[in-house]
Amino acid sequence: MMNQLEKPLAEFITRELEPRWDDLNRRNDEILREILKASAPLGLSLAIVPEELSGSGFPPQSAAYILEELAASAPAFATIMGLHYSGLALILSLPDPGQKRQILAPLAGAGDNPRLLSPALWEDPAPRDLHDLPASLSTRLEHNLITGGKNHVVFGEYTQGLLGLARDREEELSWVLFSPRNPNLKVRNLPEPVGLRLCPFAHLEFDKIPAAASWPANPLDYLISVDGFEAAIAVGIAQGAFNRTLENALERYQGGKTICDQEPVRGILADRGIAIEAARALAYRSVSWGWDQHAPETEIGASAFATELAPKIVLDCIQILGRYGYMEDPRLERFYRDAKTYELIIARAGLRKSWYITGMIAGSRG
Repeated sequence: MMNQLEKPLAEFITRELEPRWDDLNRRNDEILREILKASAPLGLSLAIVPEELSGSGFPPQSAAYILEELAASAPAFATIMGLHYSGLALILSLPDPGQKRQILAPLAGAGDNPRLLSPALWEDPAPRDLHDLPASLSTRLEHNLITGGKNHVVFGEYTQGLLGLARDREEELSWVLFSPRNPNLKVRNLPEPVGLRLCPFAHLEFDKIPAAASWPANPLDYLISVDGFEAAIAVGIAQGAFNRTLENALERYQGGKTICDQEPVRGILADRGIAIEAARALAYRSVSWGWDQHAPETEIGASAFATELAPKIVLDCIQILGRYGYMEDPRLERFYRDAKTYELIIARAGLRKSWYITGMIAGSRG
């Protein structure tokens, strides 16, 4: 898998992401569409979809690898792809092959203009524990008309479908897929965030939106599928900052030696390098079982550990480079903004830790 992906992915990052560093630091749907179109030959949007469903057929670990590599260069773009992969993982967990094929067909048919799935992000107040997820949408009548929901989502013209959690009249939870192109859907763009500025967050208001598909599901499936991807993105952010720090520290001298040869700095770099490897191992382990076998504590723990670790590592990298670390050239200042935004807004590391210990306590009590 890595042999097939490593070279083309590296070339894509070098050609499409690195030269657009400044463009990726602001809301820009046109740039985003261009990058998605350029990614089509690599099959990134359907990397984890089986070949019989018109995908690339890579295992779940490939998503973690792709997201880590993307995040080391462009955390905001990696976040958008991570949410898309989370939607794919949810659909791939469906037991009915025909339903999977029906839902994935529009994505596979997009050709050189890839479309994405955009799962809703949970609104505050956040759920108290693993078994207390709020319904993001509500359904009524027999044909799943969605009414009155409000969500924060990653939204754009390139979005093929929106995924959300719905309650029916019997208070049963279901996953609902609906189109973002509906006259009854009102989209209000949210202010540009401090970090991850490329991500086009929006606030949706809708009434009487027909669901393209719906299926009963455990609401935890989405959380479990997204946790490993969150961990991989956080590892990528930390690794990207670490690589840039190491590169600059090898070129700058102090007291007749490079910064890397200063004993205190060597110790910090060694500790942070080991921590990144530990987070990476946990992230890849959390997605190694596939979509039909979950280990909730491992996956939730991987997300909490990696997303909390990333901003700490980036801050250490800034301190190693001193005043130079705050300048735009090494890009560390933006890595820190993105890492902190990811920890607080996207991954919510503190909440993940609460879910982790809740699951551990429940397991101990039997």
